[in-house]
Amino acid sequence: MVIGLGPGFTAGEDVNVVIETKRGHNLGRVYYQGQAVPDTGVPGEVGGESKRRLLRAPAEGKIIPLHKIGDLVKAGEIIAEVGGVPLKAEISGVLRGLIYPQSR
Repeated sequence: MVIGLGPGFTAGEDVNVVIETKRGHNLGRVYYQGQAVPDTGVPGEVGGESKRRLLRAPAEGKIIPLHKIGDLVKAGEIIAEVGGVPLKAEISGVLRGLIYPQSR
C-alpha cells in the first residue's frame, strides 16, 4: 500500500490513500479517492505566530544544520546554513522540524 501525506497526491491514481495534514477538523482524515486540501503556504497559527514559524532557504545549496529537532532556539539564532548563507530563527521556541541534511 502506498500512502500519500498531504497535498500533491491523488488517492486512486498515484497512491492508494491520502492522509490530510492541514490543521482543522479534517486533520488525519483518510481519502480513498481524490486529494487532500491544497497547501496555502501559510502555516497554522500557534501562540499568535503563523508565517514567522516557517523558515525558507535563504539561498540555493546544501543545508548544514547547526541544531536538531527539539532544541530550544532564540530569535536571531542561526539554525542552519544553506549554501553558506545563515538561516536564522525569526522567533524563539522549540525547533519542530528540519529538512534532511542531504537535501538541496
